[in-house]
Amino acid sequence: MPDGFLSADIGQTIAGVRSRANLIPWFDLLGPMNNLAMRLMPNLKVPDEDHQRLLEAVLFARAVQSLQAGILLAERGMEADARSALRAAAETTIFLQRMSEDPTLKDRMVENDAYYRKNRALAFLRDPGFMAEATTEDKEKLQRAIAEIDAEYSAASARKLNVAKEAEQGNALHLYNLIFRPTSNDAAHTSLASLVRHFSEKEGGTASLQFGPQLESTSDTLAGLACVFVFALHPVFARFSLKEFEGEGDNLVGRWRELMGEGRN
Repeated sequence: MPDGFLSADIGQTIAGVRSRANLIPWFDLLGPMNNLAMRLMPNLKVPDEDHQRLLEAVLFARAVQSLQAGILLAERGMEADARSALRAAAETTIFLQRMSEDPTLKDRMVENDAYYRKNRALAFLRDPGFMAEATTEDKEKLQRAIAEIDAEYSAASARKLNVAKEAEQGNALHLYNLIFRPTSNDAAHTSLASLVRHFSEKEGGTASLQFGPQLESTSDTLAGLACVFVFALHPVFARFSLKEFEGEGDNLVGRWRELMGEGRN
C-alpha cells in the first residue's frame, strides 16, 4: 500500500477483510440492515409543523450515515476511525431515542447550539493572535452575539447538552456505557488507548511505528454498528407509520440477537 489507505489497490484489502470468517456474519447482517434503513428514510412522513418528528427523521438519517461511514472504514482496516464513526452513530441514536419520548429535547439542542456559539465567540476574544488581526467590526460582532445569547438565557447562560444524562433519562444508558464511552477513549480522542494502535513493541524492547490495516477489534466494532442499527430502528418504527417494514425489521433484530448470543458462547 504505497499510498496507505488511498492506494489504488485498497480493494484487495477490503476483499480480504470481508472474507475473514469471524467478520463475514457481521457484514452479512449489516448489509440488509443498511438496505432497510435506506428504504425507511423516504417513508418517514413528517406532518407540517411537527418539529419533533422532523428532528427524529433527521437524527435517523445522521445515524445511518455515520453507520455507513463505520462500515466503509472498518472494511479498510481503519479501526480507530471506524470506531469514531460508531461513537457518532451511538450519540445520535441516544438523542433519537430521547427525542421520541421527550419533545423538549429540541429546546435543549437549541440551547446547546447557543452554548457552543457563545464559547466560540469567547474563545476568539481571548485569542491574542485573533485580537491582533481582527477589525473593530469583527470584535463588535462577536460581542453582540454573546450579548444576545446572554439575554436569551439570562438565568444561567446557555447550557451544554449532557449526553450521559440524556442517555439515562431516555433508556439508552446501555449505548452510552457499552459504545459511546469506550469509543471516546480508544478511538475518538487523542488518548493513550488510541495512540497505541500506531505503536508496536518488539522483542528486546525496540519499538516501531505502525501504520496500516488493523483488525484486532474489528469484530467488536461491527457488532457495535449492528447494535446501534437495532436501537436506531426502534424509535423510528414506534413513531412513524412503517407497518409494511416491521416483519423485515423483526427478522433482522432476531438475526442480531442470534449473533450476539453466539459471541457470548
